[in-house]
Amino acid sequence: MAQHDVIVVGGGPGGSTAAWRLARAGLRPLLLDTAVFPRVKVCAGWVTPEALADAQVDPQKYPLTIQAFSACRFEFDGARTETCWRRPASYGILRREFDHYLLDRARAAGVDVREGARVTAVTEEADGVRVVSPHGTFTASVAIGAGGHRCPVAHALGEVSEHEEVVVAQESETRLSPQWIEALARWWDAPELYVEPDLKGYGWYFPKGDVLNVGVGCVSGPGADLPGRPSRAGSSPPKRSRRACGAAPPSRLTRPRSCAGTARARPAGSAGSSRGSPIRGRARSCGRS
Repeated sequence: MAQHDVIVVGGGPGGSTAAWRLARAGLRPLLLDTAVFPRVKVCAGWVTPEALADAQVDPQKYPLTIQAFSACRFEFDGARTETCWRRPASYGILRREFDHYLLDRARAAGVDVREGARVTAVTEEADGVRVVSPHGTFTASVAIGAGGHRCPVAHALGEVSEHEEVVVAQESETRLSPQWIEALARWWDAPELYVEPDLKGYGWYFPKGDVLNVGVGCVSGPGADLPGRPSRAGSSPPKRSRRACGAAPPSRLTRPRSCAGTARARPAGSAGSSRGSPIRGRARSCGRS
């Protein structure tokens, strides 16, 4: 008799929430993830109320970094637009905190969580699915693929599209001192998006708590010169950089990091996979997981 009813491959928000719900329903899920949490995830950390509701996370009770936004700014071709709402329309979170919180919630509910367990093989058997990892070989009636764009379940059992577009991204996440936050107070109440005519993507500026996340992402191909984008932006620094002069130097949480992922979101278990070369820094998967 199998020790687990369901095997979930991928410990991001989708995988950990699925496993958590299964455990609460009385099943015995196993969750495998290559990483050891908390881990870095290339992401602006911008979530909607609907996304939090899907994960059954109450933003008022969430105990870690979170910032409510009731406005968003958009800049294109010299024009700047701000949209406001009467109530929070989105929230800023830190993915390394958020993902770890959801994984620990699943563990507390009884999910058998195995970190540092890269899945090396997935095969369909007569009575279910067989999954192989350094932590052992496991069988279950069902497997859920929530491993992002390189998900081994999708590769083995799903239909991987040949028309996936690879998305590359680069970001830096920095914890700021109170002096810097005060200097940036005018720009600390809303996220900002920046679009350029020759870029199939956008840049972003996301404040959240005492952390600032800045980055750029786009579909790979002609014009996807992400290393060149920061230098071009730096040639005409925004006023916020000048106003912050004299404040204590910020403490970068991680090195600038890059990732490659697929442009199209798919249900767990059917996500496509595309390989992309990291632009600079450490390579990270940014597919949905």
